[in-house]
Amino acid sequence: MNNRYIQLAFDENKQEKTRVEIEISQDLSISSILFLIYIKDIFPEINSMQIRSSSYIDDIGLVTSSESIEENCLILENTAEKLLQLQNQNNIQFDMKKIELIHFHTKRSIDNNNYSISIRNNQIKPKNLVRWLGIWLDSKLSFKEHVEIKIAAATNFLSNC
Repeated sequence: MNNRYIQLAFDENKQEKTRVEIEISQDLSISSILFLIYIKDIFPEINSMQIRSSSYIDDIGLVTSSESIEENCLILENTAEKLLQLQNQNNIQFDMKKIELIHFHTKRSIDNNNYSISIRNNQIKPKNLVRWLGIWLDSKLSFKEHVEIKIAAATNFLSNC
């Protein structure tokens, strides 16, 4: 945090703005708490009947469901645009390279390439597998790949002991 000011206010009394000259490393536990406090106002802006958001520290997930994948894509595009507007208003920066898209569905197969989303001229193609908070999610939520990945990691760890 740099170029920041603080001003305390109690009842009708306001203190003068004071420059804050401290650095907070990202690996300190307080930085996660401060970040959550800092971004708390953006979620009421995007949560609605059509979209649900969840976050853990700086990982944000957007979930929507509707009658069609096309409608879901449109809802997600509009929500992402709203988040990017809030980003500018709140001095937050989202890393466009880290955006991932997955469609959860019960169909045997769908052509994922037909259901990408566009966010400020960035085409986000859906993936068949994404990692969310250490859990590998596939489009059918079968967790088969998650189990396979964890077994491979455990086997690798045990073979190196």
